[in-house]
Amino acid sequence: MKLKTRVLNSVFTATTLLLMVLMQTACTTKSMETVSRDVPARIIAVNNSSRAELKRIVASALKRSSILLAGDALTNSNVLIIESSRLFGLNANKHQAINERAKPSVFRLVKSGENCILILQGTKKRWTLRNTQCEALDRVQ
Repeated sequence: MKLKTRVLNSVFTATTLLLMVLMQTACTTKSMETVSRDVPARIIAVNNSSRAELKRIVASALKRSSILLAGDALTNSNVLIIESSRLFGLNANKHQAINERAKPSVFRLVKSGENCILILQGTKKRWTLRNTQCEALDRVQ
């Protein structure tokens, strides 16, 4: 009887471990499928709503109250680069502003299924652009 109980416990433990591994694999596969469906994209049919949405998301991602973007941002390429420059002092001898340059922030636009997704490089944070239409690019920019 003790041997039978041990065998049943071992089978139960092995089955439980197998199920846990399968569940983890399924979750990882789903996540990988989402990323692998991401296709570089560009914005089409630009309008005031889509432009405002893009500006709002980029400003929020960079923790700024507002941001200035070119009117054709993300319409010819899937890459948006935002240079960061802060005024931090004056050179007393030359009366010139000295700029401190930080690394630029790089955003990529992808189409994932029917959604237009803006991704901040480095953090991989993703935002769905709900008021924006985009189309897949034939090649990566």
